[in-house]
Amino acid sequence: MGEILAVTSALCFGLSEILAQRGMREASAPAGVIVALICNNITFGLLLVWQFLFHGLPSIGIAGVLFALGGGLAGNVLGRTFNYSALKRIGSARAVSLALTQTLFAFLYSAFLLSEAPNRWSMVGIVLIVGGVLWLSREQIKLDSSNMNELAVNINEQAVQFGDHQSVAKKTYLSGPRFMGVILALLAGFAYSLSDLLRKLSLRVLPSAVLCSAIGGFCALVVYSSTFCIQKRWGEISCLSRRSMLSLVLGGTVGGLAILFLNSALSLSSIIVVNTLFNIRVLVPLFLGPILLGKEGRVNVAVVSSTILILAGTILIMYCK
Repeated sequence: MGEILAVTSALCFGLSEILAQRGMREASAPAGVIVALICNNITFGLLLVWQFLFHGLPSIGIAGVLFALGGGLAGNVLGRTFNYSALKRIGSARAVSLALTQTLFAFLYSAFLLSEAPNRWSMVGIVLIVGGVLWLSREQIKLDSSNMNELAVNINEQAVQFGDHQSVAKKTYLSGPRFMGVILALLAGFAYSLSDLLRKLSLRVLPSAVLCSAIGGFCALVVYSSTFCIQKRWGEISCLSRRSMLSLVLGGTVGGLAILFLNSALSLSSIIVVNTLFNIRVLVPLFLGPILLGKEGRVNVAVVSSTILILAGTILIMYCK
């Protein structure tokens, strides 16, 4: 059951990323994060009320609450902020590829801290999934490089026409990858894996995945909204169009369900299995991306080959324990 919940969480996260990408065509990354956190908390709150009415309030331990708070800060604040910032600097292909270090961090955590070392078939599955996703990301990197070269050529042509060579150099630099973006993507992978670890520890004390999600989500919202207020950025949200806001709201709601499914999976299965199965979220944009994002999605030999590797690795982890 934990494996099914992990896959469901991955699919929901993949869909939420597509919706968030649509919404952030007009919104900044911080605005997208705050809308997502608000929707997450509404989802968690409604489910918590439903659980209280029909099943009563679960027992609450201080250690479980602290771990849940830490998981919310690590994943919803640090991880999401690092990830969105990396997307702005190096693009989605590089950010996703580097954030796959989440799996490696999860392996280290489970092996050395939680005594959940995987067997040899799980190791083979991890290698296949990571290899498939890296292959897919490498193909996307080539496309990104081609697009940046075209952009540089266009800017140079404009510079020749208008004689503004300083502006050309600056814009060409800003359109290329940055070392800081690489660091941010790696930090995102570390933060997400740390969040999984803390949530796993929390769920050993708290008997409810809904409660764990609600505590972490509320803590993240308080911290992020406080920062948003200090920076006086609430006006960014009021300026969004209805279409952009709808995409962000839907993405945040689906993302909230994904977090709930992920926490439920962590309460039932080992962290390394859940974390590895969660990587199949990259498959969602391949199939729904062309429909929801238009021409941004492509299917070629590299995509098909990567998909086969990822599915093979997933089968090994699920059925060869």
